[in-house]
Amino acid sequence: MAGIFALYMIKEIEKSKSKLLEKCASKIKHRGQKYTYKYEKFPFKVIFHQKSLLKKNKMLNFSFSKDNSKFIAIDGQIYNSEELNEKYLNSDYRAKYNNLNLEGLLAGFERLDIKILNHAIGSFSGIITNDSELIGFKDPVGAKPLYYCKSDEFFALASELKALVPLKREIKPVIPGTIISSNGRIERYFHYPEFVKDYKITKNKVLSLAKELNMLIKKAVVDNIKKGEKINSLLSGGLDSAIITYIAKDYISDLNVYTIGVNDSKDLYYAKKFVKLYNLNHKILKVSIKDMLECLPDVIYALETFDAALIRSSV
Repeated sequence: MAGIFALYMIKEIEKSKSKLLEKCASKIKHRGQKYTYKYEKFPFKVIFHQKSLLKKNKMLNFSFSKDNSKFIAIDGQIYNSEELNEKYLNSDYRAKYNNLNLEGLLAGFERLDIKILNHAIGSFSGIITNDSELIGFKDPVGAKPLYYCKSDEFFALASELKALVPLKREIKPVIPGTIISSNGRIERYFHYPEFVKDYKITKNKVLSLAKELNMLIKKAVVDNIKKGEKINSLLSGGLDSAIITYIAKDYISDLNVYTIGVNDSKDLYYAKKFVKLYNLNHKILKVSIKDMLECLPDVIYALETFDAALIRSSV
């Protein structure tokens, strides 16, 4: 997770407003409490919060082009960044810099414009610049948040609503599979295929689809397991988390499984049954109704929604 606050200044902003912009960015510091990178060169101002670095103090998920005229920053992960580096960067450049990150995606943008995003596999939102515009984008699913607002002085993008509220402008979400830019360009780069009409299902087709779904879920889990990272599993006792934990246990030798629940809940019962079956390290955190009520304001503040189902699953 990372925190993005980016501004394209249509005209010079008064110095007295600089503190306000810093305050805006500080509201999403929790998305990357360990490191903060600031870039300011008219007409751009970017504050990027991240939890970890690459080698040589290079910010993870933030990269400049070869001539430093363009940059990209993302919240999330792009699983095929090495493939993009190999495809869009020449071998001499790759040999010279061994801690490449998003440079391949940025080089692809220079060639293909926003169509390069169709070649990025992962869960992400982010910003990218060219010489004259700031662009915000989301992956086709839209799992990572990104919002924008604008005035006659600026165009702003941020990872959370709360970072834009002090600017006192109408705030809108960036639509999944879409880009929006400081020059007013709104363009969908990804289009879902139309559903097949009058679809005829057969037993063999069901089995084929089940195998394909099994493969895709397994690939999604494995893609999120990176070498050197300490990865744990949150097991609710339900079907979704059980499937993910079942796959992950074969790829993580020291997998620890955690379950949170109230006393005598069915969640705890099924979670215990699952970990016993596969002999997994299991830790249980029991909470009370009082605990959940006390944390509600913080959960609502973090989620920026009053959606009951989402709040319930997050508590």
